[in-house]
Amino acid sequence: MKKTVSWFGVMGLMAVAWLLFSTSAVSLAADEGWCCKDGAVFAATPELCKEKGGVYFATQAEAESYCKQALPSGWCCKDGEVFAATAEECKAKGGSYFATQLEADRFCKQTPSTGWCCKDGEVFAATAEECKAKGGAYFATQLEADRYCKQTPSTGWCCKDGEVFAATAEECKAKGGAYFATQAAAARYCRHHPPTGWCCKDGVVVAASAELCKEKGGTYFDTQAEAERFCKQTPTRGWCCVNGAVVAVTAEECKAKGGAYFAAKLEAEEYCRQRQIH
Repeated sequence: MKKTVSWFGVMGLMAVAWLLFSTSAVSLAADEGWCCKDGAVFAATPELCKEKGGVYFATQAEAESYCKQALPSGWCCKDGEVFAATAEECKAKGGSYFATQLEADRFCKQTPSTGWCCKDGEVFAATAEECKAKGGAYFATQLEADRYCKQTPSTGWCCKDGEVFAATAEECKAKGGAYFATQAAAARYCRHHPPTGWCCKDGVVVAASAELCKEKGGTYFDTQAEAERFCKQTPTRGWCCVNGAVVAVTAEECKAKGGAYFAAKLEAEEYCRQRQIH
């Protein structure tokens, strides 16, 4: 007997096929969820989201909620170092933010590292090269530079007796000099303030510079006590007219030579002329 397929049978087979196809499609679609990466939400499978370094969620609402709370992380260049950070964290540290590590690395290699320099008791921002050129001590952090500067006495310049030399404020004060932060300021002060000490001349001590004392034929000392001590020990030298000539000697030496002693050279010369006339 010949079998035939009714119209209803054909329709039933088609319905079953469509049901199987729809179920398979739903299963495939169910594998795709939502991914949060760097603040952006997009549809992706768990594998694809993981590959892109994102966080996977089954629903879009969950992914968007997470992305709003989680700030996108990138890369920060600070003082020549590259590290992972959000844009806000990098800004707070004073660094330069980049979305990729490659960009951050490239920037850091081109930009000299800026740290902190301690020079003459002062701390200021500078690269290692700038700090070295200024003769300072370089540190990566301001805290280290501040700590070093507080422990290290500030070295400046001292003017003493017309000479300028490097010294701390304490050393300069101990030597009785005038302290300055810069060499130029110390040199300027020294030019306008000739050194004044004490001069012993003919048993008399007077305030004078080293040049003036030498010009008058005296002996120069830094302190009055030294000058007075020397003058008391040294016999007074004056001028003696002996045998028609005027020579510098003490009163005792002039008397021993049989000459006439005078405190001033002019007086001795006048006396000698008068003796030659008569």
